[in-house]
Amino acid sequence: MVKKLLVAAILMLSAFALNAQVFWTENFNNGCTSGCDASIYVGPNGAWSQTITGIEGADPNMWYVSCAENGHTNNICGTGCAPASATATEATLHLGSHPNSMGDVGAAYDAGGLCGIITCPQTNRRIESPTINCTGQSNIILAFNYIENGQPPNDDASVWYFDGATWTLLINSAQTLVNCPGGQGRWTAFTATLPASANNNPNVKIGFLWVNNDDGAGADPSFAVDDITLATPVAGPPVAAITPSATSVCIGQAVNFTDASTGVPTSWAWTFPSGTPANAATQNVTGVTWSAAGTYSVTLTATNGNGSNTATVVITVNPNPTVIASANPSSICVGQQSTLTGGGASTYVWNPGNISGSPVNVTPGATTTYTVVGTDANGCTNSAQVAVTVAPCLVPVADFIANDTTICVGDCINFTDLSTNNPSSWSWTFSGAVTPTSLVQNPTNICYNSPGIFAVTLTATNANGSGTIQKTGYITVNPPPAAFAGADVTICTGQQTVLNGSGGVGYLWQPGNQPTASYTVTPAATTTYTLLVTDAIGCTASDQVMVTVQPCTVPTAASTASQTAICAGECIDFTDNSTGAPTGWQWTFTGATPASSAQQNPNTICYNTPGTYTVTLIVTNAFGADTTTLVITAGTPPTVDAGVAVSIAIGNQTTLTATGGSGNYQWSPTNGLDSPNSASTTASPTVTTTYTVNYTDANGCSGSDTVTVQVVEAYGFFVPGSFSPNGDGANDMLFVYGAGIKTLEFVLYDRYGEKVFETQSVNDGWDGTLRGKAMNGGIFAWYCNVEYFDGRTETHKGDLTLVR
Repeated sequence: MVKKLLVAAILMLSAFALNAQVFWTENFNNGCTSGCDASIYVGPNGAWSQTITGIEGADPNMWYVSCAENGHTNNICGTGCAPASATATEATLHLGSHPNSMGDVGAAYDAGGLCGIITCPQTNRRIESPTINCTGQSNIILAFNYIENGQPPNDDASVWYFDGATWTLLINSAQTLVNCPGGQGRWTAFTATLPASANNNPNVKIGFLWVNNDDGAGADPSFAVDDITLATPVAGPPVAAITPSATSVCIGQAVNFTDASTGVPTSWAWTFPSGTPANAATQNVTGVTWSAAGTYSVTLTATNGNGSNTATVVITVNPNPTVIASANPSSICVGQQSTLTGGGASTYVWNPGNISGSPVNVTPGATTTYTVVGTDANGCTNSAQVAVTVAPCLVPVADFIANDTTICVGDCINFTDLSTNNPSSWSWTFSGAVTPTSLVQNPTNICYNSPGIFAVTLTATNANGSGTIQKTGYITVNPPPAAFAGADVTICTGQQTVLNGSGGVGYLWQPGNQPTASYTVTPAATTTYTLLVTDAIGCTASDQVMVTVQPCTVPTAASTASQTAICAGECIDFTDNSTGAPTGWQWTFTGATPASSAQQNPNTICYNTPGTYTVTLIVTNAFGADTTTLVITAGTPPTVDAGVAVSIAIGNQTTLTATGGSGNYQWSPTNGLDSPNSASTTASPTVTTTYTVNYTDANGCSGSDTVTVQVVEAYGFFVPGSFSPNGDGANDMLFVYGAGIKTLEFVLYDRYGEKVFETQSVNDGWDGTLRGKAMNGGIFAWYCNVEYFDGRTETHKGDLTLVR
């Protein structure tokens, strides 16, 4: 295959000129623009020669010296003769094609692959410098600028050294960057130290070997070199310098770093913060990447025997764009169009089709997944995919299946859509189901809780119409079996009983995991057994039976009554306190109503006749009987006498006395009484009142009687003219007398006007003393204000004689 080169060579200055003493130079400036054979080139140092080092084809690649590949300084993209960016043409030594192919069009070569048809460019030739006199020189440094690509190791250039007797490989020069417009190479500085055999050697040569295996594979540029120098180092540390392949890249994009240091460094220490690798110790480092966006300072410390120096270059890592892709519509019919739209980037390229732009219209003939590569303003890329589904525009044909069509009550079914012609929506109807409708394609867990035979209907729809299918009687829901575990039973401790189940064809008892209809059990304690019944269809149901286990002992009778001493006419509640699990009770209530009962705890047993009665309780169970008795006393209601009716003048009082026994008395109403809870009480009513006394004896029996106090409205006032407090029991106290007096104020003065007595009650009298001492006989004056019950008031005054 013929490779066409569209760019020319680049000139690059020697990378170590400031730190080394150059004693030999070759810049190939012969003034030739194209086609000058390098094997006959004669430069200022003498003639260059060529050696065929292996088998070659009829049209091998050729070495030329011309500006068809123009020379440039480090990191400049290759160009042809006299580019606009160059001040003059700069011829280079470069590897081109045979005149039978493309000829000299710069560092482009015929990679072959068509031998026997067009050209046979297999190549093995070394171009060699004139003899270089290195007498008096040591630690010799070879330097030049170059570009190289090809297809190592098949199509490759290498640098060779001649010590006056033997040619040896000095170094297989690395490929340089190919990141220029049109695929042009980027000129790169190269330095290497010649072997020690070159020191003080007058017969040194430098050669460049090119091989091409004629396989048709390989990429331009081939190889070009310019500004070759030999120099000896100047004492001093190197001056570190870095040449990156790019200073602004994207996440994951590789950057190559070339050592551009001067001063002949012998070791290198690179650091790539957050990069991969994080550091390196080689002269040049390729393929450094960063996984996160940011700005990173890359450093190189170059060292030789005289010291070290550090250089820094800043690399900006730009984030890759987040690219999105959409299709509208995403599903189309054959022959229809869909619009693809990208987002998140600046430019877009869609494949298949290599279509640029957004939005773009596509008309795929079949379902296609489109990949869009989006590039942002920084040149960073990312991709996204979107599928466009293509189907014939047909109305769906609805169909479906179920994972089961005969089930039991409570079971659930999953349905699978089998509709054809690409439906886009589904409408299901499930008669008799808990969930009667669904809009999903494949509904699951459709449950039936009632027996019967039910239909299922599916309507499948797309943009072209609908198709409906109804499968009538599709789902048969069978009822559960009539499981029966038998009636509850009671047994004695240690006994056994047989449980008999029915209702199906399969049985399983728990506890015990017994798989038969009949199950003989001997439980140690009361146990509930569960029977799972399965019918011939496989439907199941369960039932339970309780086996009560109890000790087989004769009961012990015991009973209590709500009260055992009552009055005739009252009722009693009885409680069974028997032990030993009785199952039958027979009460006998002599003299009561009712006279008997079979209840465990009979209530409202009434005794209407006074007396002492025996209550009998007989308790029974399957193992025997026991009897207990209670004695009930029904007392005779007591007789109480409240006394005879009395009359009093209004404002006066009387004593009421009841007789009946040593029980409790209660008078009512209580107004006007000073002791309503006693047998005797003083009554002071202001109106005629009938009083009732209730008497309760020691048995709790009670009786009552009434008495009326007649209140007569009579009014009067009287103060005696004398009294004699001599202790003889007659007229020893001075009282105010009257009838119908409600309130009074009575004051008594001696002859000197000193108050000696005062009262507001007719019941409060004067005993003839003052401050505890008996007063002498004499005349005393008195004053009295009276208020009667009828509302009248009177004022009275007078005097009386105290007789000693």
